[in-house]
Amino acid sequence: MFKSITNKLAILTTVMVSSLLLLSMLFMTLYFESYYENVKRKALFENLMKFSEFTVRSPERFIGDITDYEAKNSARLFIYTKSGDLVYMSSKGGNVDENSIFILRSFFNDIALNEAVKEELYGASGISREYVEETRGIKYFLSAVPVSVLTSDDSIAISISSMIPIRESAETIKQFFIYLFIGGLFVTAIISVVVSKMVTKPLRKLAKDASMLASLSFVERDATARTDEIGDLDRCLTSLSSNLQIALEDLRSKNLLLEEDLNRKEMLEDQRKSFIRDISHELKTPLALIQGYAEGIIDGVAPEDSKEYLGIILDESRNMEALIRDMLELSYTESDAFTLDMKHFDLSRLISETQAAFKGIRQDIRLESDIMPGLTAYGDREKLTIAVRNILKNAFTYTDVNGSVSIRLLSYGSAGGCILKVTNSPAYISEEDLQNIWVQFYKKDKSRQRVKGSSGLGLSIVRNILDKHGFEYGIRNVEAVDGTRGIEFTVSFG
Repeated sequence: MFKSITNKLAILTTVMVSSLLLLSMLFMTLYFESYYENVKRKALFENLMKFSEFTVRSPERFIGDITDYEAKNSARLFIYTKSGDLVYMSSKGGNVDENSIFILRSFFNDIALNEAVKEELYGASGISREYVEETRGIKYFLSAVPVSVLTSDDSIAISISSMIPIRESAETIKQFFIYLFIGGLFVTAIISVVVSKMVTKPLRKLAKDASMLASLSFVERDATARTDEIGDLDRCLTSLSSNLQIALEDLRSKNLLLEEDLNRKEMLEDQRKSFIRDISHELKTPLALIQGYAEGIIDGVAPEDSKEYLGIILDESRNMEALIRDMLELSYTESDAFTLDMKHFDLSRLISETQAAFKGIRQDIRLESDIMPGLTAYGDREKLTIAVRNILKNAFTYTDVNGSVSIRLLSYGSAGGCILKVTNSPAYISEEDLQNIWVQFYKKDKSRQRVKGSSGLGLSIVRNILDKHGFEYGIRNVEAVDGTRGIEFTVSFG
């Protein structure tokens, strides 16, 4: 219960206001009556002094002033000579009541018997005394000052006021204050709860928002219109939320970039290791053949076959040269120095010239071509020649005996686009191999069976060149009308 700031604030406010009401009640009980008496006594004496300041006046005026004084001060006023004879009293006064007679007698006795009282009355311009009626214990205030009736200060103005109204008023106020205390305590408790909830409601909202910030949950917050400290804190939290969200998004993007860099480094490291392993394997076989046949010639093994051995050494040397050339070409296409000389050129002519170089390479393969004349493309003619040559080389290399290679260049669309389709059959590549066929040194023959004229880098070079141009390309298995399976390579120019 006391952990909630709402309850704490409500209880604290109630206790403070209740304490204030209780202190007020104690003051009323202990000091109000005496305080009221002192105020009343002082007021009676001051007003009597003002009454005595008037100069000699007519009897009618005197009686009228006495009546006004009594009405304003709730007191009796009598004018006596110094010898104790009554001169004036109010017109509505009638006979002097017994209590007033008792007080007046006591006062004159004090004057007669106590010289100090007489000196105080005439020497200090007035006297104020308190008398208690012996029978009922009623307290009276008496004030007396010299007053001029016929001559200067020839008489005494005596004011008598009972304290019964003061006592009754004090008792009434005390009783009322008890009810006021109870009602005030109840109202204070209600107001304290309402005010504490009004104060703590925005604090609870800020605490909720801070908790969401702590859990890195950044939601859009409505700006507050408050201009107090809570409003300042809310705006600071809004600014903090916005800044943290920006910082977190920036951190996430940098983490993604860092993760991509790490993955790229890992991939490059894997590629480096794979490249070293593959190139070692590719070079190991021809070097072993060259070394073996060269040693055979030196040792004079089968001299009649020396010419054949030299031919094999020459072929393997050429294979190594082709492999190194492809490696250099692949390295170039993957470097930052690889740029394109973009121009419009005759694509039909490029395809025709490239496919002409493959006629007669394999006598056991039938070459079919359907090249639409006059088709143009926008790109680097020299780089695209290398790409087309590698595509055709791959088709001729991996076509079975008595197969065919089909080369078709067609136009499509109204924008002048054209597409190259190279199909070799019979041939087939599994789906797994299709996904990896662009990887350098990848061959569908898992035993790495060497195919004459194949380095395993051609399609990697093709991929880099076409990606640099932004052309769409792909490879898939197809089936002819006669049911023969084949492989189709497509490139869309433009």
